[in-house]
Amino acid sequence: MSIGIVFALVAAVGYGTADFVGGLTARRASPWAVALAGQLAGGLAMLAAGLTLPGQAARPADFAWALMAGVGSAVGTVFLYRGLARGRMGVVAPVSGVGAALVPVFVGVSLGERLGTLTWIGVLVSLPGIYFVSREVADGTDRSWGGIADGALAGLGFGLLFVGLAQVPESAGVLPLAANQGVGAVLTVTVAGLLRQPWVPR
Repeated sequence: MSIGIVFALVAAVGYGTADFVGGLTARRASPWAVALAGQLAGGLAMLAAGLTLPGQAARPADFAWALMAGVGSAVGTVFLYRGLARGRMGVVAPVSGVGAALVPVFVGVSLGERLGTLTWIGVLVSLPGIYFVSREVADGTDRSWGGIADGALAGLGFGLLFVGLAQVPESAGVLPLAANQGVGAVLTVTVAGLLRQPWVPR
């Protein structure tokens, strides 16, 4: 098993744990506040690592990609937590996960990447998978379907995040990741202010 697959599995466990904890918290607090807290914590951790770790050589282009990724991070995080707060966790999270995986695949193909047979099989299986998972919404209320829509929007946002970060080379270090989280935090605060979203539950 390659080290890339190992890292991917570890990241999947981390994302799953964060979704579960964040979803529970978002049901008791504002999804906007939960998203902002996560972005600030991640940004400060990456900034501290970036200022202390040696051998980092980030270029302006790396920060530009990080800024684009920050937009995706803000969109994905806010809609994910809002969906988890008002929908079923076992439905919203898989829908967002599939979307986050499909966006980089389609972008890669459009840029000339050639995918293996197993990858295409995974893509084809995931599409009806979203349909069957969505059918688990038994009550059919606007709130439940809104959670699924939030999951889909979160998937698009996270897909944009992954596409942007994929353009940042390893030699750039982690400072672009700090910028990514910082942009996400600023955008979250800005949009919440424009939409007059509450930071504490009403």
